Amino acid sequence: MYPRTIRSLGVLLSLACVVISVCQVAPVFADVPAVTGITAWTRQSDNHTILNITVVHNGYYSGHYVIWVQVNVSGALQQISLTDSSPVDQTVSSTFVVPYDMGVVTDTPTVSAQAYCTVHGEGSWSAVLTVPEFSSLQLVLILVVLTVAALFFRFRNVKGHLRTFIGGARSVLGR
Repeated sequence: MYPRTIRSLGVLLSLACVVISVCQVAPVFADVPAVTGITAWTRQSDNHTILNITVVHNGYYSGHYVIWVQVNVSGALQQISLTDSSPVDQTVSSTFVVPYDMGVVTDTPTVSAQAYCTVHGEGSWSAVLTVPEFSSLQLVLILVVLTVAALFFRFRNVKGHLRTFIGGARSVLGR
């Protein structure tokens, strides 16, 4: 009977340790920064293409923040440092926008980005974007213009054929 009591006390003590450790331990999740979107726009004053890179990163404090954003422009990597002189304020919200000036874009490069946290390291690369991208409205307008132009030239061509046909029919009929 004596060993049975010791075994029961051991089981109870182990169970108590498990309950105490579960109650005292707070789960910690890594807060890796994520680039959730990239939008491109053209500055009218100098025709430079500007990327607005949206970054989400929670839990800002003086030792835990996004230190840089890396941009991949068709294989060429550029790093944007987010220091004290940076125009990006990470203290206001966990979502912030980092601007990147691509200069004048003459072709259609592909762009993706990633952010780097001082504590958790780099996040994954964002989805690839082709710059300049066409909005749905621009695409619809282009298709409408092309359709109208095709119909115009088709109608004009049919009208010319009708004149030729009518002129030929008149000469045959002798009018």
